[in-house]
Amino acid sequence: MHSSPTVITRFAPSPTGALHVGGARTALYNWAFARHHGGRFLLRLEDTDQARSSDPAAAAILEDLAWIGLDWDNAGSVPRQSHRLDLYNTAIDQLRQAGYTYETNGAIRFKVPNKPITFHDEVRGDVTIPAGQTENFVIRKTDGFPTYHLAVVVDDAEMGVTHVLRAQEHLSNTPKHILLQTALGLPCPTYAHFGLILNPDGSKMSKRGFGPDEPVNVRDFRQLGFFPEVLCNYLALLGWNPSNDLEKFDKDFLAANFTLDRINKSNSKFDSKKLLAFNKDAISSLEVLELLQRLREFAERYYPHYVGFSRFLTFLYYERCKTLREPFKLGAFLFLQIGRASCRERV
Repeated sequence: MHSSPTVITRFAPSPTGALHVGGARTALYNWAFARHHGGRFLLRLEDTDQARSSDPAAAAILEDLAWIGLDWDNAGSVPRQSHRLDLYNTAIDQLRQAGYTYETNGAIRFKVPNKPITFHDEVRGDVTIPAGQTENFVIRKTDGFPTYHLAVVVDDAEMGVTHVLRAQEHLSNTPKHILLQTALGLPCPTYAHFGLILNPDGSKMSKRGFGPDEPVNVRDFRQLGFFPEVLCNYLALLGWNPSNDLEKFDKDFLAANFTLDRINKSNSKFDSKKLLAFNKDAISSLEVLELLQRLREFAERYYPHYVGFSRFLTFLYYERCKTLREPFKLGAFLFLQIGRASCRERV
C-alpha cells in the first residue's frame, strides 16, 4: 500500500433507516481508498432531518458497518450534525456578510451566479454544468437546521476530507458544493462518482425492502445468513474491476489494489443468484467445525431456541447449505416433530 497520510475519506449516512447495500458499497470504497493510500477513513452522522433521524438507526448503521468488516479512524468520536449547529451558523453568517444569501419564508437561500460550473471527476472526467441549470438553493431550513448542501461542505472542510467518493446520484449536487466551497474560501476535495446499483431488470433498487426474499439492506443479508466477507466481496465487484477476471478476494486484497482508475462509471445490476453462489462456495470451503461455529453464532442471534441443534444441523445439511439460515428453515419440520414428541411425553 502507498504511504500517503494526507488522504482522508469519509462515509456520512443519515440515521433515518437501515444501511442499504448501496450505502455499504460507498463506505467500502471510501475505506479501501483510504487504506490503499495509508490515509484515514472517517464516519459522521448526517442527522439534520430531525423528524426521521433516530439513535437506534444510528447504532444499527454502525453495527452493520462493523459487521461487514469496516473500521474507521474516529471510532471514539463520530460527529453528528445536530451537535454542530454553531459551525453551520458561522458559515451562514460569513455567506450573508459577503452577499451570497437571501431569506424567503424563514429559510435562507444561496444565490447561484449565472455562469457555467466546471469540475473534474476522477471517474467521469471533466464535467460542465451550463449556466442557469443550477437554481438558488436552501442552505438553512425554517427549523434552524442546515440543509445537506451546507452541512456537507462545512463538515468535509472541518474534517479535512481530501477525496469524496460517492454514487452518481450525487453528481448534480457537486456544483452546489463547489459554489459554497468557493464562497466560503474552503478547499475543494477530489470528487469521484461511480454508477448506481440496480435491480436485475435495470430498475432502481428501493431503499426499503420488499420482504425477506428480496433483501436490499445489510441487515437483511445478515438475517438471511450470508457471510459478511462474502457480501463485502460481492459489493466491491459492483463497480470496481480487480482485473485478470478475479472475482473472489478479501478486504486486504481490496485495500492493496483499490484505485480509482478501476472504477466503472456505468451502473451495475445486483445479481442475488451470484451472491448466493458466492456464499455457498464460502460455506463449502469451511471445515465442518468451522461451519458449526458459524451456525452457533447465527443461532444465538436469530434462532436462540435451536442453538443446541447446531451440531445436528451442520452434519445434516453441510453439503447443500447455501446460507446459515437454510439449515434452520430446512430443519423446521424436525423441530416441529421434536416439539410434538416432547408434548406427548409430558402428557
